[in-house]
Amino acid sequence: MDSAGAFEGHAHVTPPNPAERVVPPIFGAASGGSCALRESARATQWESRKILASESFPGVELVIARMTFGRRLELMKRVRDLAVRIEYFEAGRDEKNRMESSLLAAQMDTLYLAWGLEEVRGLTLDGVPATPEMLLERGPEALVHEALVAIKAECGLSEAERKN
Repeated sequence: MDSAGAFEGHAHVTPPNPAERVVPPIFGAASGGSCALRESARATQWESRKILASESFPGVELVIARMTFGRRLELMKRVRDLAVRIEYFEAGRDEKNRMESSLLAAQMDTLYLAWGLEEVRGLTLDGVPATPEMLLERGPEALVHEALVAIKAECGLSEAERKN
């Protein structure tokens, strides 16, 4: 060791000053390239739900849950058993199987609505502000269908899958 505290053949390295800290670039930065983080960087805002204005009922808004990893897992657990049963009955050729398949598909739609429709704004049913449950039970069928299409689109289902 020499008098400066370095081993022979090695350069002396001083500890970095925290005020001069360099932050490595982030991949996939919004600018299209890489950028360094700054202590003054703004936080990203992400909403876990979105508000859709009804096309068939002016003044009504549907608050739809956005897809997240956890919500996708929850939905998959709920849908799994019904999907298997629907597939089984769709394979049958008689009227009873088609009826059972239609009933299960309606139950699946109810499940999607319960999972994805968080709030209904601007609608009263029988003089009471509508809730998602009330919309399903007593609301206009066209609005229920509109909510269902929006929820399935948020789930990333194709047009053919949405029709089921």
